[in-house]
Amino acid sequence: MSRRNPGGEPTTPFRDVERASSSQMTKRAWWIIVLNFLVPGSVQVVAGNRRLGRLGLLFTFGFWGFLAISLLLALVYKIGLFAIFTTPFVAIPLGFLFIAYATLIAIFSLDSLRLARVYTLQRSKPFVLVGLVITS
Repeated sequence: MSRRNPGGEPTTPFRDVERASSSQMTKRAWWIIVLNFLVPGSVQVVAGNRRLGRLGLLFTFGFWGFLAISLLLALVYKIGLFAIFTTPFVAIPLGFLFIAYATLIAIFSLDSLRLARVYTLQRSKPFVLVGLVITS
């Protein structure tokens, strides 16, 4: 059920929120919260500031790659992994990157609440969504 705008791009309730019904807005809000939880930055690419979203996806995929390489090293060479991560040359910049990523996740979570337009949802739904965002 996608309509087309004059530019030829399809308009869906995810992008065209002015024409969306109350149930479509609730479904959109749930998708936004789930996407933000699974892949931080993806919501901003789809429904918000694409530049900020690309930065978030870069950090998210970089973090996933770091986890994959760390897991592989942990399975193959635990002592080497420990030696690499305990050197100040690696540990200090890595700590700053983790702090930056945690800050970005907090920013994306707050922005996803803005994009979900929580204030337009039915009475009990906003509290559930806000609670989910805060606990994630």
